[in-house]
Amino acid sequence: MRKQNKRALYESIMRDVAKVVKRKLNEEDDLYDSETGSKRYRIFQRLSDGMAIITKYHRYNFINRDGFIISPTWFDWVGNDFYEGFARVEKNDKCNFIDKNGNLLLDEWMFDRVSDFHEGFARVWNDDKCNFIDKNGNLLLDEWFEGVGNFHEGFAPVWNKEDRKMNFIDKNGDLLCREWFDEVDDFHEGFARVLKNYKCNFIDRNGNLLFDKWFDRVGDFHEGFAPVWNKENWKMNFIDRNGDLLCSEWFDEVSNFKDGYAIVRLRYEENVINTDGKYMLPEWYDYCYPKRNGEIMVMRRRGTGFQIGEYDSRGRFNGEWRDIDKNSREYKLFIGRRINLQYK
Repeated sequence: MRKQNKRALYESIMRDVAKVVKRKLNEEDDLYDSETGSKRYRIFQRLSDGMAIITKYHRYNFINRDGFIISPTWFDWVGNDFYEGFARVEKNDKCNFIDKNGNLLLDEWMFDRVSDFHEGFARVWNDDKCNFIDKNGNLLLDEWFEGVGNFHEGFAPVWNKEDRKMNFIDKNGDLLCREWFDEVDDFHEGFARVLKNYKCNFIDRNGNLLFDKWFDRVGDFHEGFAPVWNKENWKMNFIDRNGDLLCSEWFDEVSNFKDGYAIVRLRYEENVINTDGKYMLPEWYDYCYPKRNGEIMVMRRRGTGFQIGEYDSRGRFNGEWRDIDKNSREYKLFIGRRINLQYK
């Protein structure tokens, strides 16, 4: 089925570009034969906005839906799509960017490696040192770092060469914190996880620590709550942005909050809690899955198979159980949706 879909996409592109009159790459080499419509290059990958990567003699270029090859230059390698208006290109072991009109961002091919644009900036490497450039091709930082990450919510992590400590920079190139950390993570909902001396905390966008207490392990905030671990017994709970625990009970596993609900697991059984820390189900089940509309699907074992039931948004059971086979599509969809909710 997947091969058929790919073939259909390929044929769709070919039908579009076959309508184009004969175009020339240069005076000697036609891209299309105007009489037979036979192709002189291969569609390598379809991209967004009707564009595609084409390949010829182990070189690459881009073609738009109108059949125009955007650049007179064929490259040794190209990125897999345009991000924020630019795609990566490589020639003679140096990298550059190209826009959808075929214009190169930089006059000189100066970087050993580049990444896609993210929040207006792209990472660039030279001699294993890292920096950023903006969409005008200007370097962001005077200092080149040992490593940098992408911008998220206006901040990017950077590595210090001397002691491998980490910090954040903003889009002006200024450091966020006076203090450097052993590890940092991307900002999420206005906070970033930081690690120091094997303990975890959060910092806000002003570089201030969120809590006086440091935890053994924390997860990202989702809908105002972050999972935390107790090192003594490796139980889990949630904290809010004030550092208060959501539940009086600690759990073996928890999911992230989504649409106001989170799955909690204790002694191989599951329930669902809301943002008030209250249980939504009167009983614990083998598996639970909260739906977008507030309804909660539950699954219990029966013999060699399973049964599925459903609760409404007020925690009332609809009174019906359905038998389900472990090899059925419905079972696999149920488990797959739960996996998407799990903490990562």
